[in-house]
Amino acid sequence: MAIVKMHKLSLIGLESDKDQILDSLMKMGTVEIIDINTEESEELSQLIQKDDEDKHLDEIESNLSRVKSAISYLSKYNTRKKGLFEPKRPVKENKYNEIINNQKEVWDVINNISKFDEKLNFLKVEENGYQNSIMTLMPWKNLNIPLEVEGTKSSSLLLGVIPAIADPKKLEEHLTGDIPESYFEIINSDKDQYYIMVMYYKNLEEKVFQVVKQYGFNRVSFKDMEGTVSENINSIQKRIEENAREREATKSNIAALAGKKDDIEVVYDYLQIQRDNAIAVNRLVSTDRVFMLEGWLPHYMSKKVSEKINSNWDVVLNIEEPSKDEEFPILLKNSSLVQPFEMITQMYSLPSSKGIDPNT
Repeated sequence: MAIVKMHKLSLIGLESDKDQILDSLMKMGTVEIIDINTEESEELSQLIQKDDEDKHLDEIESNLSRVKSAISYLSKYNTRKKGLFEPKRPVKENKYNEIINNQKEVWDVINNISKFDEKLNFLKVEENGYQNSIMTLMPWKNLNIPLEVEGTKSSSLLLGVIPAIADPKKLEEHLTGDIPESYFEIINSDKDQYYIMVMYYKNLEEKVFQVVKQYGFNRVSFKDMEGTVSENINSIQKRIEENAREREATKSNIAALAGKKDDIEVVYDYLQIQRDNAIAVNRLVSTDRVFMLEGWLPHYMSKKVSEKINSNWDVVLNIEEPSKDEEFPILLKNSSLVQPFEMITQMYSLPSSKGIDPNT
């Protein structure tokens, strides 16, 4: 019940058998393949070539990210409670093969989740836009003039704001004194500013602007809006309600896919195996006809691995104990009572190969 003793494995096999041998080792799940140092031998360096799986690995990582995102998304809609130390759900081999052989169905679900997610994001942005429009319109709610009206044939309508530190009464007096043919009204006010309306003859526009700019005036316009402010607010609120209904419908569509979460998890595990295989292939060295790999395996699996490989393929296989000062990968083996606590140790740091297992 401690750190498992490891053996070192070296294997040279035919290039034509490489995929089958790697697949067999992966299924046994016992060998951690390591990088082979070829720099020490110039002759060996000239003979071998490294398998380049980088592009394939990038593709797998991208797919893993999409699948993981879909699983995380569906977890919000999965009502089944899961224990803290609950083990992975077992899947029978025939069920596993059925899911993997029909991956298109799973990927259709993943793609639909992405589309629904994009739609929810769009609807959220749209709703924010509506809310911002209402916030902009609310201070002008008392304005009963349709927003598309900018004046008459001979007069103009000016809407804008002045800061709260300005005195609107002085502005009104200033306009009345200099431009008696004008009309001034405070539509609303808050702690930051006054919302005002000025009407005047068009030929007096320059004089009006000379006056209002002395009070920090900023013009406000409502382009592409027709009808009164209240009518526009009511229209936007209806759109917000429709937006909310559409979001709920989209969430319902996502929730309907929650039952596919288990199948998606199977595809995720499959892709993890593919990724590990691609990483393993990257660690191999090959010539035109043969390949070589090195790795570590638990000592109690050495006989089983040796018999399996030697009985099925023509290889040169050597399994030996590590040298006295050689470090090897850490594998912990504990009782079912202690096993759950291994995840805590792994979060921080595993012991060295010469240390002791702290989990017990």
